[in-house]
Amino acid sequence: MPKPQKTGSRTGQQHKKEAKRLVRRRKKSRSDNFRRYLVVRNALKQFYLGEPSGNLARHLNTLAWMISGIVASKRTNYPEIAKKCPDGNKPTSREKRFSRWVINDRVDFETYFAPFAVTLLLSLANGPLILAIDGSEVGRGCLALMVSVVYQGRALPLGWVTVKGNKGHFPKKLTWLWWQKWPS
Repeated sequence: MPKPQKTGSRTGQQHKKEAKRLVRRRKKSRSDNFRRYLVVRNALKQFYLGEPSGNLARHLNTLAWMISGIVASKRTNYPEIAKKCPDGNKPTSREKRFSRWVINDRVDFETYFAPFAVTLLLSLANGPLILAIDGSEVGRGCLALMVSVVYQGRALPLGWVTVKGNKGHFPKKLTWLWWQKWPS
């Protein structure tokens, strides 16, 4: 005589269907952010000959996650960026990854920033370019002088220099540092 099934129990087939539904729901919820990341990563890879490998590939992936997180969150602080990066890691781990990438001495201007700045300027060259120069206090006792191109109401930084100084105007005698650091 067959045993009566408990009410509320599921068969293996029902578990599989439920698991598939959960996977689809999870993919759907992160698909926009993940697709954005893939588009950004593929665009970044175009600037390099061949397929990036090793540290360059890892650094480009981190940069792509940061860019897609900034676009999705419309913020530039690490916690907000990390929330929009569905890479399977905890947001706090992503925050640490981003901060380590930013302070890494091997992540240099010429490799990771200049190619994209040049391409950005070339893509905007069909119309008038609006440049903004801004001196701001950053951190304690430091000032930054930044030159940005204004595009659709947002300032996209092209270059900057940071020096020690007090709050207020950027000292005129230090503006020559900007031109000394700008690559030719």
